[in-house]
Amino acid sequence: MLLLMFKLDDTLVAVPVHGGSGFAGLFVTSIFYSNPITGVQGLIYGHGALFYKQLVGVVVIVVYTTVTTFLVLFPLKYFNILRISAELESEGLDKRYLKEPAYPEIYAKGDTIFCPAML
Repeated sequence: MLLLMFKLDDTLVAVPVHGGSGFAGLFVTSIFYSNPITGVQGLIYGHGALFYKQLVGVVVIVVYTTVTTFLVLFPLKYFNILRISAELESEGLDKRYLKEPAYPEIYAKGDTIFCPAML
């Protein structure tokens, strides 16, 4: 999995789910689309214009989200307010702030919870 390979902390797996299915939808649309009213057709009908436009759209989306994310997250990382400490992450925010574990069955067995900061 690319998230583990690049050591990305995406606990909700939002990028593969929403990004992957969004891009898949863009490309599938450009392949199978057919509208007799406008005359726009996809690749299986021998027309590549829609595929090209969707490809340009994907590039614009990737560039825009990368730049925007960098502009938001870099200052947070610079001022060291983007992440919590590894100790607090290992202990769990639930125990510290809510005074009870979110998964008591795990703590009862003495198991540890996966902590990306410990990699």
